This record gives sequence, structure tokens and C-alpha cells, in this order.
Amino acid sequence: MKIPFGRFDKQKPAGDSSRERLNPTLYRRLLATFGSVLTAHDGEKFVAKSSRDLTSDRTRLIFQQRGESYRVCCPFCSDTRHRLYVSYMYGQKDDSGRFMYFLAFCFNEECLVDYFHQVHFREMLDTVGTPLSAVRVRDGAEVVETTTFEMPGNCCLLSELEPGHDARAYVASRFLSVDRVSRAWGVSYCLDYHSFFVRDRIVIPIRFNGRLAGWQSRYPGDLDWKGQHKRVLKYFTCPNMKRDRVICNWDMAKAFKTVVVTEGWFDIFALGPMAVCTLGVGLSVHQIRTLVAHAKKNDVSVVLAYDADVRKNPKIRDRYLHLIDQLHSSLPGQFLEVRMPNGFDPGSLDRDVSRGIIEHQAKAQGIPISWNKLEV
Repeated sequence: MKIPFGRFDKQKPAGDSSRERLNPTLYRRLLATFGSVLTAHDGEKFVAKSSRDLTSDRTRLIFQQRGESYRVCCPFCSDTRHRLYVSYMYGQKDDSGRFMYFLAFCFNEECLVDYFHQVHFREMLDTVGTPLSAVRVRDGAEVVETTTFEMPGNCCLLSELEPGHDARAYVASRFLSVDRVSRAWGVSYCLDYHSFFVRDRIVIPIRFNGRLAGWQSRYPGDLDWKGQHKRVLKYFTCPNMKRDRVICNWDMAKAFKTVVVTEGWFDIFALGPMAVCTLGVGLSVHQIRTLVAHAKKNDVSVVLAYDADVRKNPKIRDRYLHLIDQLHSSLPGQFLEVRMPNGFDPGSLDRDVSRGIIEHQAKAQGIPISWNKLEV
């Protein structure tokens, strides 16, 4: 799903750190109400423009930079990891005059999708003093993302691990060549690191525009993610990496005549070097602009190959369909949305099968598809 605000944070030291916040009043109210507040994307400015959807006649925000946000434990579910994010612009007006009380989101159970929870949360913060809409906020900084990261801790390529190692066995169980993914994408294993979200996990470097823009770690196996192991993080993404400004595997994929957009890294490994991923469902404005500009300039076709269940998920279906409309209108004759078979995704199918599905649907819609590189 598309992420409303940044997910990662820095714990502020004890003391009145509200003075450092872009919205100190909101920060203090959250602290008084919930007792503990973490921050994400410190000092970053909220940059967004309102746009009216001609189909639904609804106004939505188009984000360029999501800005500083505050993390608390959601009061409506069992959250204990500060997974309710509140933008510093919560309650302020957007450029169309709307009060932005929708700028709060629970990543634990998506509680604030419920209208009554939205109202309750607003009442918790907006009835204890000056209305938040009347509070003055500070101006943040616009960010041009050029940060270069390093791989976490002591990492080695998967190909360097001993035969039978859990990480090698997991990759092989996905019908992938351990040597190929190590050589082509630098997929590694973290032997030692201070965080157990990274240590003893598969680590995939994320390169974008010639720099190491971050990395993502994955648990080396499959568990009952929605049941008894729901508290185990399947993926952990590099803290402070600007996910909405990065397209994973872009440096490799942009050399091909067709770019395939998928959800995750194992989709890329299965499909090949012309595939990219967005680390979940959804494309930011920056990612869309990058894709569209490249496709138009080089006469490249763009394929969206998300998992089969995306259209069936009521929580993200409308947002996903809006994304489809955007890409269709931006790339007429060059864009294809692929419908994967029920229960499958590109990462669970043989490479020839996945490409065959794409080719079949592209031919039916008259979209040119090529797995060859662009002519230099």
C-alpha cells in the first residue's frame, strides 16, 4: 500500500524536545495524551498539492514530500510499537482550504480508516486547548535526496555462505540461483549487526542513480505472518531511506525496452533485470514522474505486475485503481496492467511463465513488449 508518511524514526533524548519540532503544540499534546512520542523525517517540510479527481469529483493530495511526522501507540488496537503516524500538518489547511485531519495513519491495524476512530482521535487532540487548525507551524526544509548509505554491519554475499545455510536454502527454495542473485544484485547475509531486524537476515542493497540509496533485510524463511508469528518482521527497510524517491533496481532496469513494476525484490529476481519494485503497493509522485519521463523519452513500455489480490483488497483498491488511471493517461499505448493468476505473483512463478503471461495480455491490448536492451 502507499505510505502516507515516513516509517522510520529517531528517538529524541529526554527533555522538552518539542521546541525542536515543526509543530511543537501538536507534539506536546501527543506527548501528554500518549506518554511517548517518536519522530520521523525530522525537520522535513510537507510539500503537497491538491488535485480534483474528475471521475469521483473528490479532492486528493498529490505528495512531493511528506514531511516530519510523530509516532505514537495507536489507542484503537494492540499496537505497542508506535505505529500510528501523525503528520506535523495534522489539522492544518491544504491549498484548497480543506482541514487535513486525515493526515494520521495506523500501520498496525489501519484503525483510522474507520470514520468514528478518526473523529475520536481528533477529539482527543483538538478539544484540550487551541484548535490545531489555529496553531502556527514552523517551516521545514525541502529535501533533495542524495544520501548514500553503507551496508549494515558485517555482510557477506550469499554465494560465500557454506552449502546448506538457511539463507542459501531459502533462496534456492524459491527456485532461484543463489550465485546469480549474489552476482547480479549483490544479495548478502548479515553476520553481525546491533539490530536483530538485520542480523542473521538476507540483506539486499538498493542502488538508485549510481549510489547506494539504502537496503532492505528479509527474514530467511516463511512463517505464519498473520498468525502466531505476526510480531516477527518479514522485512526491515533501511532507516531514513526515502522510499518514495527510490525505485529499486532502476539502474539496471532502465536499460531495457520494457520496464516491469512489481511489489518486491523476489519478483525482480524471478522476472529478471528489467523489473523494478516499489517495496509494496503504490507509486509516489516522484516515482511516477521518473517512470513516465523515461518511458516517453526512450519509447519504453511500462508494465505494472502487482500481486493478484490487490484489486480485491478494499483498503487499497480505490488508490490502486487511481494509480492505473494515472499511468494509462500518462502513457497511452505504452502502459499495461497485468492481471496475475489468482494466488500468484511474479516471484512465485517460473520466469518463462511470468513473461508469457505479460506477453499474452500485452498482445491482446496492442502494447509492445520486448525483453531486449535499448539500442545505445
